[in-house]
Amino acid sequence: MRPDLGCYVIPSYQWTTLPGATVGDRRTSDHGLRLELDMGLAVGLHQHLIPTYVIEDGDLTNIPIAGRVALAPNLRFGFGLAPTADRPWDLVFRPGVYFTRVHIGLPVPVAVGEFSALWSL
Repeated sequence: MRPDLGCYVIPSYQWTTLPGATVGDRRTSDHGLRLELDMGLAVGLHQHLIPTYVIEDGDLTNIPIAGRVALAPNLRFGFGLAPTADRPWDLVFRPGVYFTRVHIGLPVPVAVGEFSALWSL
């Protein structure tokens, strides 16, 4: 299990931070080719970037930090190159999908991508 932290922005609308954890399986060939499959669960902390208001007792009140919290399960497939005796670096691309709920309660898939590059000293 490994910790994850991601974020995404929908310009002029929403900023989302996704702390979570992932479990998965990684296979590496003798030539350094790497395949991965990860499943995880994150907590989506959504903050609206547009002004948000609420009506209380007939008065319009601004909510300064409007947002919501939702669970966001995810699934990723990774492929790339692992370090070998001749190559001190590694490159992995992990396309995937996570699921979030919209305001009407329906789960919506969101395409994600992660690029990882490591260099061993």
